[in-house]
Amino acid sequence: MAKKHKPANKYTILDHMKENQDPLAKQTMIAQSNIHAFKYSEEYATAVANYNKNVTTLDPDYVNVIPTHDILVRCFLHEPEKFGEVIMPYKQLVPVPTKSGVGSYEELESDFPYRMKAIIVSAPESNSLKSGDIVVLSRKAIQMNVIGTGPNRQIIVDQGFVHPDSNLQELPTDPTSKHYGYCMVSYFEIKAKLKSNE
Repeated sequence: MAKKHKPANKYTILDHMKENQDPLAKQTMIAQSNIHAFKYSEEYATAVANYNKNVTTLDPDYVNVIPTHDILVRCFLHEPEKFGEVIMPYKQLVPVPTKSGVGSYEELESDFPYRMKAIIVSAPESNSLKSGDIVVLSRKAIQMNVIGTGPNRQIIVDQGFVHPDSNLQELPTDPTSKHYGYCMVSYFEIKAKLKSNE
């Protein structure tokens, strides 16, 4: 029996599988189909890079917030990676509540890609850590959580902080905001101090 040949213009499931074997192509497709993918642009990547470059310039309004027990820090950010022409977001494992009440973890994008590296903005006067010190935080210090369900759910920063005179009800999501990136953390959530290179 003669072997049948597929017509030249016929697109089969095998063709589809071959096209989608490339992991980069798959990630690109996922990123482009993601509802938040529009945010991951050159402008966003530049904003995050500028934030990291200027995070050590302390805002006087925040320096003048003197904690009584905790320590005010501003976190460095994970910068999105670029693959070809696509800006890929930083994803983090976040505990997500379920209807049964049993929590699970999901890998999600968020507006708060905080690193565990941070700068001390303000500390109690009795503390050995001072404004300008660069420190390493625990994971708990920058823990994200999900509130709400379905399309209305949102990620929050458990220990996020915003200046009381900012008139903001929630943490800003724009890294160009002077109020972005702050957390009020326990002294015990600071794991190490990094020596200056100067």
